[in-house]
Amino acid sequence: MNEHDKILNLEQKVTTLEIQIKQCFDKIQQLEESRIILDPYAYNPEATVVAKIKLVITQLDTPCTIKMIIEGLNQLDKSTLLSQQNPNKYLSPFLHRAIKYEVLRKIKLEGIKSHIYCLPQWFEGEILSTFYRQRLPIL
Repeated sequence: MNEHDKILNLEQKVTTLEIQIKQCFDKIQQLEESRIILDPYAYNPEATVVAKIKLVITQLDTPCTIKMIIEGLNQLDKSTLLSQQNPNKYLSPFLHRAIKYEVLRKIKLEGIKSHIYCLPQWFEGEILSTFYRQRLPIL
């Protein structure tokens, strides 16, 4: 191979690598955008706040922190939390009620400040099932 052919070969490899890098960035962006995509058709604006919280957790199909619940509620209907200065404080009594009536269960992990909210059917007795333990949010 002469010098010119080597340069052309390297240029082709660089072009191929640039295309692969762009595809990787596109895939990363797609995954980030799909992180929380909830079905707006399942959402009922007339539902109680507890029902809305349960819908978010059900559709995410993963144990959720209050931050994740707020993000999900904002995606479905910003008016639920729009007028609230502190969404955490606003949702707290609704989460307490959901736990009291066994609509949700909360767990506390050592070393983590916030609680994690789960659906009761995700538990095997008192222990979160292995499938959902693997899906616990990284805080």
